[in-house]
Amino acid sequence: MKVGVIIPMDSEYRQMQQLLGGDAGVLGANDVVLCRCGIGKVNAALGAQRFINEHHPDCIINTGVAGGIDCGLRVMDVVVAQECVYHDVWCGEPNAKGQVQGMPERYPSNDTLFRCALSVEGPIKGGLICTGDQFITNEDALKVIKNNFPSGLAVDMESCAIAHTCYVNKVPFLAVRIISDIPSEAKTAEDHKIQYDNFWATIGDNSFVNIKRLLEALPQNL
Repeated sequence: MKVGVIIPMDSEYRQMQQLLGGDAGVLGANDVVLCRCGIGKVNAALGAQRFINEHHPDCIINTGVAGGIDCGLRVMDVVVAQECVYHDVWCGEPNAKGQVQGMPERYPSNDTLFRCALSVEGPIKGGLICTGDQFITNEDALKVIKNNFPSGLAVDMESCAIAHTCYVNKVPFLAVRIISDIPSEAKTAEDHKIQYDNFWATIGDNSFVNIKRLLEALPQNL
């Protein structure tokens, strides 16, 4: 099948290009095509829709880095989304927190893709990814998200927007994020920035190998 891999940032995209040997190639039993969408929910949704229109993928995998918001996570762990939710959306009663009125409260990943990802050996955990147009840099902001979504494992700026777009287009979806930083472990915003920068300076290259292994394990059909 044709697997579309949508990636927000240039640094993340370069890592995947190196692992794939270009913007497209074969991993495992499938053809893989990369797409860089840009940072944030609007860029993510626009990029996903454009990719669907142009490439007609059989499924879409969103990958990149995320902040860890669960005490059981460590930097370089991989979080696979069983569901995605917006942490910065509130449309008033009777909608749930994170729910765009008229749309699902949460966006589930494709079950076959999710179970396949969890079967890959390595530091991989499945659960809820929370998405919003904020780069979380301090524990107070993290606590607000965790209070609203206690089962949340990671926070990013794109996954739910891509999941939302895939839901509308009926394209199977999975989000896979590498934990690059854990805001609750940083005492100040500067400490958090150092933690994030150190990820890219020291271990960012190696962490994307786990994403390649996961893509290689995907089934030929859903």
